[in-house]
Amino acid sequence: MKLQLSLPPIAYPFRIHYSDKILFVGSCFTENISEQLKKMRFHVLANPSGILFDPKSIVQHLINYVSGGRPTDEHFFFHQDLWHSWQHHSKFSHPEKRSVATHIDSATQQAHDFLLQADFLFVTLGSAFSYYLSAKDFFVANCHQYPQQAFQKKLIKSNEIIADFTSVIASLLKIKPSLKIIFNISPVRHIRDGVIENNRSKANLLEAVHSLVENLPEHVFYFPSYELMIDVLRDYRYYDKDLVHPNYIGTELVLEHFQSSLFGAETQSFIAEILPIIHSLNHRPQHTETSIHQQFLVLLQEKITAFEKKYNGIKILP
Repeated sequence: MKLQLSLPPIAYPFRIHYSDKILFVGSCFTENISEQLKKMRFHVLANPSGILFDPKSIVQHLINYVSGGRPTDEHFFFHQDLWHSWQHHSKFSHPEKRSVATHIDSATQQAHDFLLQADFLFVTLGSAFSYYLSAKDFFVANCHQYPQQAFQKKLIKSNEIIADFTSVIASLLKIKPSLKIIFNISPVRHIRDGVIENNRSKANLLEAVHSLVENLPEHVFYFPSYELMIDVLRDYRYYDKDLVHPNYIGTELVLEHFQSSLFGAETQSFIAEILPIIHSLNHRPQHTETSIHQQFLVLLQEKITAFEKKYNGIKILP
């Protein structure tokens, strides 16, 4: 008896190597995957501008990463005792405006420098709903708990998403012609929009992304994280208690599919060797003074030294 749909790994015309540099941009689901790769010591930069959900915000930040563009004064505002940027996550907010601007400048420069060396750009789209600030005449990436009546909630059509990304992809390829761009749609449901509205939103994103893949087959690709959670792992045992976000097991299964689809044999061997070392480093003994633990530390250091010698350029310890 078959109890689960199957989704074979996609045959991509490339493989991600453990030495490649990967820029992740997008929703919170992006951070789940990128954090796992960071633990395995991949060269990863994830969401330098903070979590971004909608295509308008993601496109704007990619433009900034290409050009080094910064928010203008009209993008900063004071609310609830903090300065914020309409374009940035609340992690940039601060009581002093100069601190917000400095933090943003540093993050944008870091993203620009990383992008120039990146081999892959992984873009996770969460929702096709964007919020338009009427008073300022622009879309925002974060509402920062500002009064709801200040915004117009707009469902961005697939043709507009295609046009926006086609333009920014052309700019990306000008500065890094070899860049491979992998899109995926976050499987996290935006239930606050409503169940029906969420499905309309995801449909627009899916149509847009697959059109980009068809129009730019040498540079743009699709990873089916959405289909893995919604169609393959559709049991609620793979979701957190909010019934919306994938839990640890669900995320791990998506990551396994990610690895089997995108990693070659050498990178798979690299992961198989580094994971036991990472687990040993994360071990927290009760009695550090014992001879057994001291011997454990000596053997662990020998493993680390041998690994770093074998995989030249990879540092396990900071």
